[in-house]
Formats: sequence, structure tokens, C-alpha cells
Amino acid sequence: MPVLREKTGKAPEIVGIQNEVTQSAGDWQKMAKALRAGLDAAGFLSTRIHMHNAATSPLGVAAAKAFREDPDAWKAIDYAASNLYDYQSFFRDADGYDARLAELRTATDSKNFLAVELCVNNGEFQTRSCRVALRWASSTTNC
Repeated sequence: MPVLREKTGKAPEIVGIQNEVTQSAGDWQKMAKALRAGLDAAGFLSTRIHMHNAATSPLGVAAAKAFREDPDAWKAIDYAASNLYDYQSFFRDADGYDARLAELRTATDSKNFLAVELCVNNGEFQTRSCRVALRWASSTTNC
């Protein structure tokens, strides 16, 4: 982190705990507390921490529950987070995703939430959207 301050002149605004790699609850808890202590020691008191960003909302629920098992670890976390790749499995039933979001909200309690990654990586939808995008591009090249 000191290298970042040297190169940019400022501390990062937000950093995260591990990206999509599932750890044991104890490891995540240690990571959160050690990261907060390291940021504070480096003088990055205003840098915020987001919890592990799991690939899907159910995995995000599990991660939040793991962090919350240790009150000090949960206190070190400023933002709840999860990737929401599972949303694309609800494209034909968008309201069906509400229950998953409610579970995530319950698990993350009062923490503000960051949807760290939200994209379409399901081949069925990528293929169709590619055709639409290419058709649109070919019909608007003279604009």
C-alpha cells in the first residue's frame, strides 16, 4: 500500500478481502482484521474495506455469515459485497431474484452493499446479444 501512495499520492478508497476464493471463516476473519490493522498502520485511516466478493448471492450470504461470526472482523468490514452472476439465471423471472436479494440483505445486516461484478457470461444470452449488437452496428454505420 505505501507503493500506491508513492505512485498516486493518495490511499485507495476501497479495498477488498479476496476475490471469489472461498476461505474458511477463521481465515476471512483474520484477513479482515489484519487488513484493517495494516491500513491503519500505513496511515490509510479513510480507506474502506469490502468483504469477500463471492461469485453469486448465495455464496455472498455464506461469506457474510462467516464474517459476522467474529464481531471484530465484521466491524472491520465497511461494505458488504458479492458478485451477482446468478442474476442471469433469473432473466426470465426477474422477480424470482427478490428472495435471494432479501437473504443477502438479511445476512449483511446494516452494511451498505456493493455489487462488485454483474455481467452476462451465460453463453445463451451472450450469443443472442452479440447478434443484436452486430445487427444494430451494421444498420447504423452511416450515422
